[in-house]
Amino acid sequence: MPFVHPGETLRDAALRALRTKADVQGLNPAQLRVFDVPDRDDCGWVMSVAHVDAVRADQIPLTDRTRLVTVDDLPALKYDHAAIVAHAAEALRADYRHRPDPWQLLVPSAEGFTIRDLRQLHESVLDERLVADTFRRTMLPGLRTTGELRRGVRGKPAELYVRA
Repeated sequence: MPFVHPGETLRDAALRALRTKADVQGLNPAQLRVFDVPDRDDCGWVMSVAHVDAVRADQIPLTDRTRLVTVDDLPALKYDHAAIVAHAAEALRADYRHRPDPWQLLVPSAEGFTIRDLRQLHESVLDERLVADTFRRTMLPGLRTTGELRRGVRGKPAELYVRA
């Protein structure tokens, strides 16, 4: 995380860091937590105000400076940055436990998405297999049917939904 420049808000500093370090723009990061243990940085007492946002992998330009890894395969990070990433991942996963795609990671589609599409996304975010029937019952209150069916794929036609 960068240091905040004079006249800059914390959010602006987070957006600047995403833009300059990862070439990612157009996000809406939310403040996550302040990390303030006095000995967390060897430069002295440095506080970090962590932000979180979710970005689809296809929206991150891969360059010689960027590399995508899973949360469980992080390289060694300085200070307590691995703990910050773990905290952000857990906050994101908590959002996905009971709500249909709260960070809108499903690829936008004019016709909507199936419960299976949604479950596969949630399984990816949560890094666990979900029971299909239980998942469906949990998510349906937050969805609205489009009245359309997805056809032309293997299996029976599947009902399409959008977020309610």
